[in-house]
Parts: sequence; C-alpha cells; structure tokens
Amino acid sequence: MAKKIFALKVPSKLKRTMEFISKESGHPLSKIFYRNIEDTTSLFLGVVLMHNLDITNIEEKTDIRELKNLTHMSEYFMKKNITPVRKFISIMESTENQTRFKSIFPGIKMAQGFFSYENVSVRELCKYLGSRYLAMNKNISSLEFEVLKDFFFEKILKTYFDSMAVGTLSQLELEWEQGQGKLELFKREIMREFDETFKSLIVEPIVVEEVEDELESPKTTRKRSKVPYSIYKSQDLSKRPTKRRKVRTKTEE
Repeated sequence: MAKKIFALKVPSKLKRTMEFISKESGHPLSKIFYRNIEDTTSLFLGVVLMHNLDITNIEEKTDIRELKNLTHMSEYFMKKNITPVRKFISIMESTENQTRFKSIFPGIKMAQGFFSYENVSVRELCKYLGSRYLAMNKNISSLEFEVLKDFFFEKILKTYFDSMAVGTLSQLELEWEQGQGKLELFKREIMREFDETFKSLIVEPIVVEEVEDELESPKTTRKRSKVPYSIYKSQDLSKRPTKRRKVRTKTEE
C-alpha cells in the first residue's frame, strides 16, 4: 500500500506532549498514532457510507447536508431514524421472513420478542461498513451502492441473528457457519424488497450559461455560473439524465 505524509495542526501543548511520549517510549509518532488514525478513518467512512445509503430512500426526504451540520461526526451514532435500519426492521417484521430466517438455522431457537432499533449499534454498523469498504483497496472517489447495500445486509443480518438466536455460544457459531449458503439466498430475496425503496443516486450538475449577444462588443465575455447539484433518483442507472443548459440572449428591439 502506498504511503503519503499526513500533516495535522494541533495546539502547541498537545504537540509537545506527543513529542514527549515519543521520546520516552522510543517510538515515532507515526507508529504510535497510526492505528488510531486507521480505526477512526474506517469509522467515519462508515458514517459517510451510511448517510449516502440513507439519502437514497425515495419515500422520505433526508437532508443531504446533514453531515456538514454536525458539530462532530460521532453525533451521527445517536440517530434514531436512519431509514435503511428502519426498513430492515419492517422487512423482518413479516411472519414469512421470520419463518424463512428461522428455517436457515434448524439447530437453535429464535426469541419470541421483537427486533427493534435499540438492538442496532449505529457505531458498530458504521465501523463495519467503513472497514469492509476500505478493505476493497480501491480509490474511494465515488460510491458503489450495490456493494454498499451488500455490506449493510451482511452486518444487519448478523446483528439480527445475535439478538434473536437462542443457544449456547458453540451452537450459535456452528449454526451461523453452516447456514451461510441459505442465508445468502435469503439476503438476496429481502434486498429486492429493500431496493423498492432505496434507489441508486445519479448526480449531475446543471450549468446555467449566458451567451454574448451578436450585437454586443467583441470584448464582451461569456459568463458561466454553476447551481448546486440536483439529485436524480433512478432505478435504472443506464437511463442517466443529460446535462441541461439554459441559454439567454438579448433580443433585438
């Protein structure tokens, strides 16, 4: 993996303390803090991924600038209305889906209670998403929503299993491993239901352009301005909207 220098401004007292730690321990600062930087990057990448999956919900309006309004990214872990989580819960409330899920693991029993939002740790969910996405070893400049949804269901189904399955630790581990083939099929089925609400995003800039009039002086310059991105939600990514351009010209009196 290629490595680059990362610089961070910190208060002078903190910097002197870090240097003191390095001197006393005999380890360079990069070695001391690298693991924390990597873990934090994975965690907050997961926040960004979760937020981007959240805003693809076509039935509810989610503030696309929500992350920029947070005082700190960790505030996201306190959210109680993340729509992908709520959608999964509603899918698993179906008696049919509960029965199918239980049939995947015949050697254990399932709890009689209900799986709720409180059973989900948003922090753990984000950490998992970020770690899995980072491990793909790709240049993270755009999101692959199908991959993201697959990672989301990997973790949320394991959370459901850990919350609802009843048995000894060895039994649970064995049943989970043996049920992976059938679980994958079940995951694909409920993802189809999930996709009815969560569509991939297509983002295209709309450019507003003013063109010089033929009667104006040749020195007249062309003015260009960009308006904020418009978000198009489409089930079929091949049907990408084209850029729209508005042209204004002065008419002859």
